Amino acid sequence: MTTSIELYSLYSATTVALQDVWTTLLSLAGVALMVAAIILIVKLIGTLTRINQLVDDISPSVRSSLEKMPATMENVKIISGNMVDLTDDMATQVPDIVGDAKEMTGSLKEAVTSVSETVADASDLVSGVVGFFHRPRSTVEAVGDVLNTARRATKVVRRKARRARKKVKVGR
Repeated sequence: MTTSIELYSLYSATTVALQDVWTTLLSLAGVALMVAAIILIVKLIGTLTRINQLVDDISPSVRSSLEKMPATMENVKIISGNMVDLTDDMATQVPDIVGDAKEMTGSLKEAVTSVSETVADASDLVSGVVGFFHRPRSTVEAVGDVLNTARRATKVVRRKARRARKKVKVGR
């Protein structure tokens, strides 16, 4: 039993089987698919041709680079070794340099402090001497000023002696 579709026209009636319609549609779809596949294959062949041409063009450069690679890697290895030696040397020398810099800073600080204290003491001493001779006062005040000036002078001498002992201890 076949199913059929009846088509009517003005002049005559034609009967077409549904199986024939499906066969025709599937055949047309198959032809369209084959054409699309052929177009795809042609484009794929063109692309592969261009890729092969590109590979052929860059192949000598790549070979040359690969031949030079072992020498380049050897140079990198040598440079890396030199960097390790350099950083090892720096690791041992930098702490010494920093220690020397700290020592110099401490010595400079002590020198500046000593000079400023000496200048202050000398200024006080000169002021006391000048004050002693320039103003009228009683004998008790004059004796007190002389004693104060002598005390300041001994203070300066003691401070310098203490610093000299500290430097000897630090130097050991």
